Amino acid sequence: MHIDDLVQYLRILYSRRFLDIFESQITSQIKLIRSLPAPRHDRMMWSREARKSLRYAFFLRYYALFESHLKSICERFATEKALSLRLSDISGENFLNRVNKYLARVVHIGPLHNHPLWGDVLSYLWIRNAIIHNDGQIIEMSSIPQHVRRHLGQPTGFTLDEKRTISLKRRFCYRAMTHMAQFLLDVYERQK
Repeated sequence: MHIDDLVQYLRILYSRRFLDIFESQITSQIKLIRSLPAPRHDRMMWSREARKSLRYAFFLRYYALFESHLKSICERFATEKALSLRLSDISGENFLNRVNKYLARVVHIGPLHNHPLWGDVLSYLWIRNAIIHNDGQIIEMSSIPQHVRRHLGQPTGFTLDEKRTISLKRRFCYRAMTHMAQFLLDVYERQK
């Protein structure tokens, strides 16, 4: 994919307009739930669960797409530079650290951990893992890394509810989506 094609693709796929469309669908589903002939408590619980589930699904979809694009970028470097090592040959603590190691040590482009959004994308990985492995519940507050803690208490749209379960707001989804798109574009630009 040519850089101009990638830019256009990311602008469409990671656009605020798409998020607005998705959010309007969440709103319509919540209105539908609230209109059901059921006790108020049940409708409120279903509404909270629907909003949480749909936002989790949105975030997880975009995070999966983000990792897929990073993997494709590494494969493209391997093919274009005829490298014998592939991303799958690299060991590391997590996917992002493996990509960082591969691009820095094998492809010889600047390490990703120097990128201004590195802490954010690591946070998204941590949040993804918490959602996938613990349904968003934080068992031990001490398990939250510093790069994730800095989002709590800030107007980022990432909070913990009274049960220490991750709550993602619209603002968080938009911020994560735009950060992931910018990070991908910056990594892709490095191959020029």
